[in-house]
Amino acid sequence: MTPVFPVSALDDGETAACRVGGVEVLVSRVDGRYYATSARCPHAGQSLAGGRLQGCELRCPLHAAVFDVRDGRCLRGPSPENLLRYPVTIDRGRVFVDVAGVR
Repeated sequence: MTPVFPVSALDDGETAACRVGGVEVLVSRVDGRYYATSARCPHAGQSLAGGRLQGCELRCPLHAAVFDVRDGRCLRGPSPENLLRYPVTIDRGRVFVDVAGVR
């Protein structure tokens, strides 16, 4: 597990991109819970950091693919693939991400 930032860095409905052990990760906060996924759309490699998060749904800014940040599922294409997910732990007011625990 690698600390990425304090829990206060994100409000509900916000995302933040970070690099953990050389892996690009997107952390999202939904209803007080933190989720970590791959930071690039599997369709065209577009950064999801500029995507719009509504509830648990993240829209890719390039071709409007929609993903559920809670489990990485692709809800609407053109992407045929899901996002990778990474375990998140909160400890002492910090968000930790484990890129070795990819799901």
